[in-house]
Amino acid sequence: MNEIISENISENKSENRPATLLRTLIQLIETKHLYDIAQFEDLISDINELPQVVGQLLNNVRSVLEDIYLQFDSISGQIPQKKDITTETKEQLKKLDDIEKKLRAQYSGLNLTLSTHPRDILDILEGLRRLVNDLGDVLKSEYDALDKVILMLEKEKMDGKLSVSKKEDPYYDEIAGIEEFGKNSEERVNNIIQELWRVRGRIEKLRNSLPRMPLGKIGPESEIEDAIYIGTSLLLKCHQGLRGINVLDILTGLKSVTANPTLEEILLYLPKEDPNTGEVKRYPEPVSLPELFYRYPPFEPIPIPDPTWNNEVRGNLIWFVKSKNIRFGSRAFTDPKLSKKLIIDGEVNTNFEPIKLMSVSPIDLFGDSINKYLILTIETKYGSKSKKIWIKYGSAHLKEDLQRGIPIRKVEEKYRLEMKSRGRKAYLPTNLSYVWYCTWGLGMSNDPWDVTCPFQKYCPYGKYYSKGPCPKWSWSRRIHPKVFPYIERYHGDQKVQVTESKIYPSFLKILWGRNVSITELYKGVQLTLPHSNIPTQVEFTQPLGRRLPKTNIIGFIFPRKILETVIEATILNPATSPLVNILGVSVTLTDILMSKYYIVRRTDEGLRTYGLLQRESNEIVRDYKRFRDKIMEEFKTYGAESRHVKEFINWALYTLMHSLAHLFIEYVSSKLEISRDDLLYLVDITDNELKVIIAENSPMGAMDIIRTIQDKYGTIETLIVEFLKDSRELLRHHEEQLHMYSTHVETQFDRIKSMAETNKKYEIMSKLITNIRERYRELLKEGLVLDIHQFSTHLLLSEKEGIEVITDTILGTEPSIDSYYKGNIKEEIQREFDNIISIVFSTYCIDGCPYCVMLGRGCTKGISEGLFVSKELVKYILDVLFFQKGFRGEGAKTLKSLLTSLTKKKIVALSPYIDEEGIKLLNSLVSKGISVTLITTSSMVSRFKPLLDNRISVYVWDQDHDKRYVIDDKLTILTTTNLNLKSNRFNNFQIVLGPDMQLEQILKNAHKVEI
Repeated sequence: MNEIISENISENKSENRPATLLRTLIQLIETKHLYDIAQFEDLISDINELPQVVGQLLNNVRSVLEDIYLQFDSISGQIPQKKDITTETKEQLKKLDDIEKKLRAQYSGLNLTLSTHPRDILDILEGLRRLVNDLGDVLKSEYDALDKVILMLEKEKMDGKLSVSKKEDPYYDEIAGIEEFGKNSEERVNNIIQELWRVRGRIEKLRNSLPRMPLGKIGPESEIEDAIYIGTSLLLKCHQGLRGINVLDILTGLKSVTANPTLEEILLYLPKEDPNTGEVKRYPEPVSLPELFYRYPPFEPIPIPDPTWNNEVRGNLIWFVKSKNIRFGSRAFTDPKLSKKLIIDGEVNTNFEPIKLMSVSPIDLFGDSINKYLILTIETKYGSKSKKIWIKYGSAHLKEDLQRGIPIRKVEEKYRLEMKSRGRKAYLPTNLSYVWYCTWGLGMSNDPWDVTCPFQKYCPYGKYYSKGPCPKWSWSRRIHPKVFPYIERYHGDQKVQVTESKIYPSFLKILWGRNVSITELYKGVQLTLPHSNIPTQVEFTQPLGRRLPKTNIIGFIFPRKILETVIEATILNPATSPLVNILGVSVTLTDILMSKYYIVRRTDEGLRTYGLLQRESNEIVRDYKRFRDKIMEEFKTYGAESRHVKEFINWALYTLMHSLAHLFIEYVSSKLEISRDDLLYLVDITDNELKVIIAENSPMGAMDIIRTIQDKYGTIETLIVEFLKDSRELLRHHEEQLHMYSTHVETQFDRIKSMAETNKKYEIMSKLITNIRERYRELLKEGLVLDIHQFSTHLLLSEKEGIEVITDTILGTEPSIDSYYKGNIKEEIQREFDNIISIVFSTYCIDGCPYCVMLGRGCTKGISEGLFVSKELVKYILDVLFFQKGFRGEGAKTLKSLLTSLTKKKIVALSPYIDEEGIKLLNSLVSKGISVTLITTSSMVSRFKPLLDNRISVYVWDQDHDKRYVIDDKLTILTTTNLNLKSNRFNNFQIVLGPDMQLEQILKNAHKVEI
């Protein structure tokens, strides 16, 4: 078969791409090693790294040999074998030089690909193995030489030939230390020999892992990659049941009917009724991994009618993933093996990296696999303390009634009567997608009969209420909280192209790429418990994932240094930070960001808020101020190099780019009319650059968003520039909407206050809202900015000043109200807490919401999303960089940072005053090959002329006191800062695109001075 294919391809050079792919696929299948080849890329990557590994090994050997030679050669005294050891070491160093030449000549820049012939790969591995063996011979010779010296020293010591005191020999100290040095060197050599054996073992393992391949060359690398993906997809489909339409979908990369991109599918087995026979069976529904985790996530009841129970029961189907911090009850499952599976219940394929989820068959809470119900214990930490959260799934009452065949209507009537006897509202007992919950966030249950806490005997707080039910258990049911995955994404950048923006040079780069691989790992899930907003995270024992082998990406890059400069100048200097009005209190952008960062650091990125928010507000404020002041003090003392300052800047930069990524994915989805589910975002932060990337959620790049953008916008840059402009307008419009909403809320509050004149309940509520608002304003005045969820959680959890205490305080001032009526008011306030909070906050968006920078579904940060987005930071940075908004900063430091980070080729500086530090800066720019022109006053030239580098063009101009700096003829910095960089005063800065015409005119009229 191979010979026929080779003949056909040599004769038919115009073979189309599908035929080439299929031909390659046939050859791959004939090898019978398709699964090995699917991992072949990782194997090749390991082999490409081997020369570096061998090179490091060689350097380690050289370091030891050079130390030995220098030590023995420098000894003045006479020791046995000195000449022998130095001669031997010198010889081995020459051999090392020969080995290094071979390594560099034959293997430097090794770049094997999937199309490299296996025989060539084997030859390379054999060559590297020989070099490692040569290194082993060098080490062995050196070890033997050292051993001889040590043995001779010990022998002559015993024979009394060596002096034993300083009086007898002036070289005693040198000789005394040589024996210890020799033994230490022997140990170093021995350690490197062990390392050498590990490298040799790695080479052998790679040789053995190399799959058998056809004797002839298969084809271009890109076709091999496609063939591997197609072959793997077809084989996976074979296990799931292969149909002709599946083959077409896989080959084209698009679904045949909808033209949506095809993704690796997981079979979700849900019960369905056969329309012909009426029999209920589990039928597979193909879904992608993202779709499964967003529509039917683990740990969340599936809210669809179950035909097993005549479509009258919901929320009884659920699936789980084995996780590090969860535990099921010992008798939860009828089959104990079920709790040990990675997927409960489902199948995975561990032959892939990352592990592929193949199928999910949700368990029925009323089926035979569950004893009565499930109780799940989640271990979580709050600061240094550990807490347990309990979740109950299923109902013994309902299971018994269903299995006994009692009609649903009778079940509902029985439940209604029981709830009436308990004084509770009767919900549908057959809908398990709703939960009772602990208002302190310690548990929840979807058992409709759990009107009292089922965990009271386990709970450390519930035990205090031994004479009755715990009052912290809810009075009503809520929908089960949404479960979100937390995801990690990374991409291969070997095929990414980058160009500088023509419209915003120096600030913006455009990136795009085809055939880029993206890996997505689902590492766990998160949910927020009802009412209390307590976040909870479940971490899988092994992440599930998928790989998009060849997709298309677009994105943009900001230079890190410029953004760091702006953040240092304004965010880390509260005096220059822009102001934001919240509930009538002016706070700085510094306050907003520092408050978020405080929550991030104190609560493990928002996942451990319980321990913090249950404290008293003055205690939280004191801790926050210490935290903030420490960062500010370190910045003043040590600058941006301080560890705590660096960490804050890194968080702020990530938050900025993460917010922009959210805005950009929504923008691309809207403008290209592509479902957001068909796109992914990535944020990449490096030492020099900040990247936002949007990728097709398509394994083969079938949508081709690059071509779509080029057809619609001409260039990718045009789309990105429009995005930056439209984002600024979107956020401005959002502020207008917030103002309208605030007016609406205030109208509601006015209505409550007017009703309070005749109704005691509304009078109490009006006082309560006013009291809570004032408490929040007090926090704002201290610089602590909590969002709505954080503040409401604090009100619920704080024992000394929470909502209950505030209510009791207000009711205590009303002696005319009897205790029974007071109890009713307290219960109503508890039930209406969310509505009360919505009136307290006349603006629902403090610094990010789903209508501006928050994404929700698709965010890699899950429920911690709000701590890693900031609309105010985005607005400010966009205004400064792209819309010429001025800012203030510490003059000398800010100017120096801007000039050094922005200037690449040329700078023209107009500065009436200069000093030694300013001249140092100009001289350093010249030394880097940058063309420097200085325009200053005659007095400054006379004073500092000897210090100026003669490569600087100097002009005298005494008629203007403006300060302007034109960089690379692309942008101008307008400022009140001179080049007298010893000054620490704060100054104004504005970055303007394009050269400065006024400065060009000054340059024409100024007098040039020879240096």
